[in-house]
Amino acid sequence: MSFALILLIVAAFYAFASIRVLRQYERWRKSEVAFMSTAINAFDRFLAHGSGPLSRLAQRGLGWVNRSPEMKRLFVSRALGVAGELPRAAR
Repeated sequence: MSFALILLIVAAFYAFASIRVLRQYERWRKSEVAFMSTAINAFDRFLAHGSGPLSRLAQRGLGWVNRSPEMKRLFVSRALGVAGELPRAAR
């Protein structure tokens, strides 16, 4: 077996493994994005309804998040994909 053929086989293996890992990450990230999208959509709907009780609750919730560095970090890290249930490849 020539050295070039061995290199070609090794490269093909790494390419296949990389695609598999990327697909796993893609599936995990899709669920995380859906979670954040749902949360943002809920806040948007509550805030868009003027002065009702849900709107006031959403405004207070956003105010609490705005005043809390820990909550800001939590939301930012979840949105960036560096917190929560990370896939094995991302740990």
